[in-house]
Amino acid sequence: MDFTLVPGEVTQTVEVTAAVPLLQTESGSVGEAVTGEKIINLPLSGRNYTFLARLTAGVTIAQPEGRGLNGNGWFAANGTRPAQNNYLLDGIDNNSNNVDFLSGAATVVKPPIDAIGEFKVQTSAFSAEFGRAGGAVLNVTLKSGTNEIHGSAWEFLRNNHLDANNFFANQAGLEKGQFQQNQFGAAVGGPLIKNKTFWFVDYEGTRTRQARIWSGLTVPTASQRNAGFTDFSDLITGQSGTRGPDLLGRTVPLGTIFDPATTRPVTAGQVDPVTGLTATATGFVRDAFPGNRIPANRLNLNAVKLLSLYPGPAAAGLFRNYTVNRTNKDDTDAIDVRIDHNFTSNDQIFGRYSFADAPKFRPGPFEGVADGGGFGDGEETLRTHASTTCGCRPSAMTPATSRANTGYPVSSKPRAMAACRFLALGASQGWEAPTGW
Repeated sequence: MDFTLVPGEVTQTVEVTAAVPLLQTESGSVGEAVTGEKIINLPLSGRNYTFLARLTAGVTIAQPEGRGLNGNGWFAANGTRPAQNNYLLDGIDNNSNNVDFLSGAATVVKPPIDAIGEFKVQTSAFSAEFGRAGGAVLNVTLKSGTNEIHGSAWEFLRNNHLDANNFFANQAGLEKGQFQQNQFGAAVGGPLIKNKTFWFVDYEGTRTRQARIWSGLTVPTASQRNAGFTDFSDLITGQSGTRGPDLLGRTVPLGTIFDPATTRPVTAGQVDPVTGLTATATGFVRDAFPGNRIPANRLNLNAVKLLSLYPGPAAAGLFRNYTVNRTNKDDTDAIDVRIDHNFTSNDQIFGRYSFADAPKFRPGPFEGVADGGGFGDGEETLRTHASTTCGCRPSAMTPATSRANTGYPVSSKPRAMAACRFLALGASQGWEAPTGW
């Protein structure tokens, strides 16, 4: 059979329009939002999301300083100081009561990037609800569960076998120092009651072992130690040069040790009764120890014991004769648990609990009680607890919230403190160092 096909009317059209996007009229704040997908995909040293805040206009690295705080994500917004930033988690205050000027931690809770739904950095003209900040507001939202179980797991590794040796370690003939960093964890969420109640939990652990080169240090020489710190003749034989003349016209080799018990006044133009020399000016003089050797009975027992705490030299020479590789230890275990419940489409509530334990150890250059450590060295543990409950409805002016955040660093230098106590006791009670010192 023959059929005739008649074209029908055209009913499908494609319309292309171009229009200038409308300005945001709800708020005059300036900032940038970063989604969870971007947070995970962008490279992050140490998986610290606060580094991404530096990608926002008006934000840059903080002012230079010598404690490594910028390595922990500190940033400056519009020229303000880093301590003036405001950190929020799920809209709740996440600022540490005491900014940790050792590690640079300004937040109580730092969730892993796989647990972050998104965060927003607002640098200026933010609304009055935020307050506190003279700098920027960094608001982080934790993920919540859904009607299906979703999760992820991760392991990130850095290892010294993939690195070159440190320049100063090469110079001192030391082997390549240890550097091992493992960051591992998991995040998973799902439903408790479909469409009603959801759960989300995450855990991240960090294990870092990093060599720390102590170079250019000076310790007593082998001959000084073997003589019980009485023979310092190598201070003269090991260097050249002279010092003087003194008020009696005497010149002595560089490194000469003078006997304080011989200090006496001299008068210009008069003969010194001890040496028979005529003084060229009025003042005081003293005589050197013969051979640059100090009599043993002139040394305080406590001083000898404390000097014995120095390790032996690692190289020849009077100065810069000690270089060593020590190992910094940095461990962290952190968890977050969040429960969300929808009473109705207009009424929701969520609760979150976070805990972190972060012990650190930065050894000084020496072993034992007198470890030679300074500010920032020793043992430090940062423990944080944070709980948040928030209930809200879209029409409410202010959500009902309650929170309890605690984050406190615990620094401990038991060996150094023990040495100070023993030294104080020794000065008044003739203390002798314990066995093994």
